[in-house]
Amino acid sequence: MAEVHINRGPQVLDVLPFIPKTKANNEYVQQVADLGNLDNLERWFLNNMDVGSRNNTLLNYAMMLKDAGASFDEVEKKTLDLNKRSYAPLKQDELYSTVLKSVGSKYSK
Repeated sequence: MAEVHINRGPQVLDVLPFIPKTKANNEYVQQVADLGNLDNLERWFLNNMDVGSRNNTLLNYAMMLKDAGASFDEVEKKTLDLNKRSYAPLKQDELYSTVLKSVGSKYSK
């Protein structure tokens, strides 16, 4: 079996959120406090959800839940909840017509 490795180049870490007494640091501290009641997995998905990739991130989250054995109702509930907690949530009808539709089709197979 062949392995494929994708090199996306170096990722530069934005240090501004870690410099004390700056606006970026204050926003980072508030964001971390807001995510304090989530589990590590939910926190990771929210921290890695960019405006241009919200559908893909939520789909990956939902598929991960499905692969872990969650029922469709659980996946739906948790995906909707994670979407609501994001700083720029998708509209619910968009979420149903894309992410949950794709996950639902995997359950019917």
